Amino acid sequence: MFCALFSPGYRLAAALRYREESLGSRPAAVVDSEGSATVVVERTPAAASAGVEEGMTPTQALARCLDLQILSRAPAAERSLAETLLGVACGASAYVEATAPNLCTLDLQGCRRAEGMDWAAWGEALRARVAALGLGARLGIAGNPDLALLAAQCADAENPVRAVADAPRFLAGLPLRLLSPSAPVAAVLEGWGVTTLGELTRLKRVQIAARLGPEGARLWDRACGRSTRLLRLVRAPERYEEAFDFEQALDTAQPLLFLLRRFVDQLAARLDDAGLVAGEMRLALPLSNGARYERLFQIPSPTANADVLFRVLDTHFESLRLEQTLVGVRLTVEPVRPEHRQFRLFENALRDPNRFAETLARISAVVGSGNVGVPELKSTHKPDQFTLAMPDFGAPPAPALPGGPAAVGLPLRRFRPPLPAQVHEAAEEARRPRYVVSEQAHGRIVDVLGPYRLSGDWWETGWSAEEWDVQMEDGGLFRLSRQGAFWTVEGCYDV
Repeated sequence: MFCALFSPGYRLAAALRYREESLGSRPAAVVDSEGSATVVVERTPAAASAGVEEGMTPTQALARCLDLQILSRAPAAERSLAETLLGVACGASAYVEATAPNLCTLDLQGCRRAEGMDWAAWGEALRARVAALGLGARLGIAGNPDLALLAAQCADAENPVRAVADAPRFLAGLPLRLLSPSAPVAAVLEGWGVTTLGELTRLKRVQIAARLGPEGARLWDRACGRSTRLLRLVRAPERYEEAFDFEQALDTAQPLLFLLRRFVDQLAARLDDAGLVAGEMRLALPLSNGARYERLFQIPSPTANADVLFRVLDTHFESLRLEQTLVGVRLTVEPVRPEHRQFRLFENALRDPNRFAETLARISAVVGSGNVGVPELKSTHKPDQFTLAMPDFGAPPAPALPGGPAAVGLPLRRFRPPLPAQVHEAAEEARRPRYVVSEQAHGRIVDVLGPYRLSGDWWETGWSAEEWDVQMEDGGLFRLSRQGAFWTVEGCYDV
């Protein structure tokens, strides 16, 4: 058995996507360029009842309906709808062909082997899954791909699922135009008085092939329901993206939140339907000057929860300021498999990594993105060199230092920034410090260790320093540093 999953009017659905609230019940039509003219390719039922027909120019359509809303095609939204339809089809069968942007053909072998299967009920369940993602669909189920396509084309709003049990009886009354014959062959058949598939099959196949050639033979086979072909199988879509282009540029980014909420709801529903979760999100905002603002959001704990994903975007937009106006928006989600972690007996997981990341983002908006994170040492011997990085919630705990805590020594409390000091040096060759005057350390030095000479970055600016560990007369332990002729107190040791 084969199933044709067909979405009629997908160009109109893509153009109206996320516009329903602004248009309301107004008649609308989608126009596209055909040759040298721009004509109506699809229209809403309200426009059709007002007299707007496909093939009319926009001027002719507006003459029939003054309240008509003219819309251009939305390629990005059409691509998103095609990926949505293909994702649902790949979730129902392992053998799927993307026959057209709005048509998927499924090979149902292995899906249901039980005799007496209620294919109509199965198709209705599949149609409901498509409808849950905001896309209308009609299904045809039959013994071969071409017959399933004809059944899907004959389905309507009242009967959106057509399961063909008696092929000859079903095909007999169908109009010949459903087979889309070429213009010369259609003219010949019309001259013969052949207008339905039943009338075509009353003629002999040999005679049809002799007079009309291979195309006539193929039409006869399809009219009999005997045609068969191999499907060009495709894989499930690996990209989940929603996009929208504005008719007028936006001055601020705040109105995008309503649209992004719709994006997130659609993407979360598609991920949940495929059994996947969002590992990261990429937001792209095309600007009026041709530039493009992009931001990558890592999801600490991958999820398909729309509320969690939207909070990540909402937090970012609280502090977003753009110098140019917006002409569009793109939101892409990278899917991953749900993670299943088993913690050790005495290991605790973070209660809500996503909520913690949201809190960090709000703090970053106040104090700056470079002032929040986990300190990480730079790959250098220069003292007090570190960066702040966002925590990796999935990373294993850091290994213990060899030798245990006893090998670390006394902890050094560094002063940030280091305190300037005046140091009197001994007259000997080592020039060891003897007396120090500073905000924290003041007095005679009774014992010293050093110097510890450090240097690096010779390929750039270069630096060098001498460090001394000193004990004051009152028992305090400090670290002094000399760079050239300048002394600083780097920190104090906890005794």
